[in-house]
Amino acid sequence: MGHALKSFDDDIAELEGRVAELGDATEKLAIAANAPLFCGPEADPDALKAVHGRVCELERNCADFAIVLIARRRPVACDLRAIVASLRIAAIADMAFFAKTGRRITSPSEGLGIAREPLASAA
Repeated sequence: MGHALKSFDDDIAELEGRVAELGDATEKLAIAANAPLFCGPEADPDALKAVHGRVCELERNCADFAIVLIARRRPVACDLRAIVASLRIAAIADMAFFAKTGRRITSPSEGLGIAREPLASAA
């Protein structure tokens, strides 16, 4: 959509890029959270924490940028809907339950001394 101000188009494109980057990071978070299912105890919990931290940072950046964009540009209805949609995506992208689930998958079997095979080799 073309606007009278090229800078507004640039701002919208930057917001879209930030949301896309957040989506990529969220995908990596899902993969890292499921690693204990496939790798067993060898899965790196620090990698999961790092990816989760990055997702949280990107979520804040997207939300802050969208709020500033609304305040500065005072967009019309169709632009406002696109900006609010990006805010909603950013709000749900932080899936902290992935991190908690990944930690719970390995912890019980290790704590009880139960040997557990990763799913990939269980077939």
